[in-house]
Amino acid sequence: MMPTPEEIGYADAIRQMQRALHRRQKQLQEQLEQPEISSEAEVKLQARLDEIKHCLEVLESIHR
Repeated sequence: MMPTPEEIGYADAIRQMQRALHRRQKQLQEQLEQPEISSEAEVKLQARLDEIKHCLEVLESIHR
């Protein structure tokens, strides 16, 4: 059975969100690896990474 245009659009939107979140996750991880980062900034970056991980988990559960 062929997917409907709505299903195709929905899957594409999920893929775009996942791609954007993965890009942001990579940027934050690179910032976290900087040697001159303060401990306060490290805590904030780790919190953001945790939020992104949660968003990716939610998207994955929606996609199923």
